[in-house]
Amino acid sequence: QMQWRDEPQKPTAQLEEWTYPYTHYLGQYEIVFETNSEAGIIDINIKKLWSEVLPKLLLAPTEEEFDHILSDFIAQRSDLGYSRWLEECTYQMQTAKDKLGLE
Repeated sequence: QMQWRDEPQKPTAQLEEWTYPYTHYLGQYEIVFETNSEAGIIDINIKKLWSEVLPKLLLAPTEEEFDHILSDFIAQRSDLGYSRWLEECTYQMQTAKDKLGLE
């Protein structure tokens, strides 16, 4: 599709061309879980938990309260099966890198 792409127009060309050295393909790190799989269920639960915890972290009145909320989140995340989720993420990334011929 790049062969049919229009050349950048003068007003925005510099802005677009500036990004070229900093833009990289990161598709090998995209993780997709089947919703009904063990890892998929864990992923949904962790994301739900994070969506509840993040506002509390952002609005924490003190650093001590922030640290307490974060440590509780980490413990709850572990209870939900974080290590199994992490294994599946690593497996999927390694598989994608192998398919792409990356190290």
